[in-house]
Amino acid sequence: MGRQPEVALSGRKATALAAAAAAGCALLVLLVAGLPTGYPVNDDAAYHRMVDLWWQSGRPTFIGWNEMTLLGHLAPAVVLRALGAGSLVARQLMIGAGALALTALACGLLIRSGARPGEAMPASLIWLANPLTLLSATCFMTELPQALWCFCWLAAFTAWCRQPRAANAVAWTASAFAAFSVRQTGVVLPLAAAAACLAMRSRRRKTLALAAAVLAADAALWIYRESLPLASIRPLADLAVGLEPATLIATVSRQSAEALATLGLLLIPVAVASLARRGRSSVTLRGAMVAIGVALVLVAAGSRFPFWPNTLTASGLLPDTLPNPRALPPLLTEPAWIALTALAVASLAMLASRALDPARLRDPIGVASLAGVVALIAITAIARSPFDRYLVAVIPLALVAATPAAGDDRRRLWPRSASAVLAVALVASALAVRGLHARQRAVWDAAESQVAAGVPATAIDGGFEWNLWHQPAPFSPEELRDPAQSLAWYESYPFTRLNPVRRLWVGAVPGGWRELSRRRIPGGHELLVLERSRPAAPLWADAGGRDEVRREIRDHILASWERGLVRDPTLAQPPLSVREGDDLVFYWDSYFTNVGLIRRPELMPLANANVDFLLQQVRRYGFVPNANREWGLNRSQPPYLALMVRDVWESGGGGDAAWLTAAYRALQREHRFWTTDELERHTTPIPGLLRYSHHATPAEHAEFYDQVLGPRLRLPRSARLGDKTVLAAAFMAEAESGMDFTPRFGGRCDDFIAVDLNVNLVLYEETFAWMVETLGLEGEPDWRALARSRWTLIRDTCWDDQRGLFMDWDFTRRRHGAVASVMAFQPLWAGLASPEEAARTVASLRLFEHQGGVAACEVVDPPSGRQWGEEVVWAPMQHLVVAGLDRYGYHADAVRIASRFLDTVARNWLDPDPAAAWERGRLRRHRQPGTLYEKYTIDGRVSDDEYAAGEGLGWTAGVYLHALDLVSGSSSSRDQ
Repeated sequence: MGRQPEVALSGRKATALAAAAAAGCALLVLLVAGLPTGYPVNDDAAYHRMVDLWWQSGRPTFIGWNEMTLLGHLAPAVVLRALGAGSLVARQLMIGAGALALTALACGLLIRSGARPGEAMPASLIWLANPLTLLSATCFMTELPQALWCFCWLAAFTAWCRQPRAANAVAWTASAFAAFSVRQTGVVLPLAAAAACLAMRSRRRKTLALAAAVLAADAALWIYRESLPLASIRPLADLAVGLEPATLIATVSRQSAEALATLGLLLIPVAVASLARRGRSSVTLRGAMVAIGVALVLVAAGSRFPFWPNTLTASGLLPDTLPNPRALPPLLTEPAWIALTALAVASLAMLASRALDPARLRDPIGVASLAGVVALIAITAIARSPFDRYLVAVIPLALVAATPAAGDDRRRLWPRSASAVLAVALVASALAVRGLHARQRAVWDAAESQVAAGVPATAIDGGFEWNLWHQPAPFSPEELRDPAQSLAWYESYPFTRLNPVRRLWVGAVPGGWRELSRRRIPGGHELLVLERSRPAAPLWADAGGRDEVRREIRDHILASWERGLVRDPTLAQPPLSVREGDDLVFYWDSYFTNVGLIRRPELMPLANANVDFLLQQVRRYGFVPNANREWGLNRSQPPYLALMVRDVWESGGGGDAAWLTAAYRALQREHRFWTTDELERHTTPIPGLLRYSHHATPAEHAEFYDQVLGPRLRLPRSARLGDKTVLAAAFMAEAESGMDFTPRFGGRCDDFIAVDLNVNLVLYEETFAWMVETLGLEGEPDWRALARSRWTLIRDTCWDDQRGLFMDWDFTRRRHGAVASVMAFQPLWAGLASPEEAARTVASLRLFEHQGGVAACEVVDPPSGRQWGEEVVWAPMQHLVVAGLDRYGYHADAVRIASRFLDTVARNWLDPDPAAAWERGRLRRHRQPGTLYEKYTIDGRVSDDEYAAGEGLGWTAGVYLHALDLVSGSSSSRDQ
């Protein structure tokens, strides 16, 4: 009886004072978090437009799918308009009033449940200490009414249980009725009532009767509205009919475990308080079993990061409120996610230990609140699109469930020593939410600026909230009667019904759009304003016009290359650089440039100079560096030099036998570089098959991270040196593959046996055999036997019979790579594939072919955002595919792909799209007609993925000339 006297002595006065103090603290937190500026959607025009539509139509206009949204958004506007107070401050204070009232109510109920006043006040603030609640409190009352009604119901039900008077019964019934008219609480409350009445057998019949009356009244309401509850009944009905029992159980188990882990994350301050008060005894066997069960389900289900988006968004960990959040890299490393998960599960163990305490389970309040927690999570988990903001309603119930039973003086809810934890949590929550408001306001202002510029609001995709507020669309009568249609509308809007001309975006420019401008927004992001590109209609009215433009581009290429020829025979011919007027030379770029050069006898000196330059690099370094710059000396690029030597020799360039002999000896050194570990780790567990690698130092890793990875992949510059080194080492090998960067290797390039590398080494060995025969050398290795042996290994290892493609082999995980790339056509280009393998590979061409040409990789979900991924068209990929198709007799397919590439180059030659090149938030240049570009997009635009496309690139020109010759020589080319 030690605690009861204190509660009695403090009485109603102490309860009222504690509740008022808690509400005052909540008001202060709300002000810090963003009041009165609050959420940008709370502008006069939006509110008044919604209210006017409501009054004019006689039926509420939905901007969400339920009454809670209506009450949260429109009720303050209606009340304030009636009072004549339309200020933003007044509206925001009314919205925040829900949080103030609930905080005070929580404090009072906790005291009523047995907590001391000094403990109940900070404990009631706990639900504000997680940003998810504070976000709702400072934005709009979409989730607060749900939590408020849960508390009102629990308070009224508790009063009725202790004193079964008619007034208390009416209060409980009214609260339950109101709560059932909104989201998940509709099903939760009857379940909670049924569970609670089991502990109070004397009043079971009355409780069940009241619950039945609430259900009947609520059903009558929905019948009157000619619709069904969209968030509770619809998921239950759909899941019961549409899923097998095993699938249903697995889905509910996984999502319930994820919800419980998220709840543990949200209530970490409570767990810390429990740990501070009780030490080791804060976790009991019951609590540990709950946490272990949740952890096992998460592991079995493969839930790597089981926290639902809003929690992380409101906590400032993910910029989920911005357009296209998938384009942004994760802000936490995988070990950090694992640590966060472990922390959440540990917090859940402490909470469950309190809630499942035997003394608490004998108390009706504890039973009722615990039943509410379980039921609410269960209903949330089986929804088609569960949101963690539904868990806002669980937090107060969980607090009550974790409160020590009344009269139990051995434990306290909140020790004084834990007040510092609460203070830190409140400050962190307020600052995180304030930053989120700043980001969202910047997005909002960018959309409003488009309206101010004369673009209709209905023609702008300004992000989810902006669209819903500026383009409200009432449900049609058919949708109101069919919950499935309403849900489809909600999930697709504004993407299927909205056909915007302008769009706000973060990340790579999507297909069919071009960039107009960009601005920096809080959080280090760049917000792009996009406009729809011109329709993908034929560029030319007839084939003649097409041929004229193609010839114009051909003549430009030839003229620019001829300017690079040295006319004085006494002077050495320099190699053809990547860009005109520069001396930068990339390794594999030179091969694809030579593809065009060797087709023109007058340009053979340039092709020969390219080969001689690369041979000199081998003699100097023992390999061909990535580029003739200091930063390019710690890796190579895909080996093509032997093929270049043979092409030049057979095309009449090169030199005499002495030149070919010297080239053979140099190429043997390069072959040794690739087939041994003398300088880099190229060997793999499968002898004879090789991988890409590098030989960079730790200092070079850090520089590569800062100069390349950070800007291009938007990685934080503030990362630790050790983390930079590890990440850079993984991506450095990808840079040696030439495909920097790509989803092809999953960020682990040096764990893969790459198809293209090994195919090229087979061609090296076949070329060596040709050189030995041409030069009449003796005592040389049996290169043809080595080539046959290596090709057999490639076929046995890299041919994926299930997919019908040559795939890179992950020798660490002993399986083929998850992402197919156009390097699957490398064996066709090399002439090594069997006719059957070629036919199956060609059947998969649809994985890569698009309007603008073939992409480097197949489509992945979510999009990789990498420039050597699923959305970018590169010249070398076009050549490998086109040459491979043509070699195996698929001439029509080759001409079609070549024509697509020619048209893409020609379109942007006449009218480059986008018209401006932006890089790292700054305007790099305005693009002018009459230019070739380094890379293009699958829908035929210039690609600025990772960095702005370079101009006048040699391999684009070389592949263009090859493709033009192929198409021009086809009798059906004019019909393509």
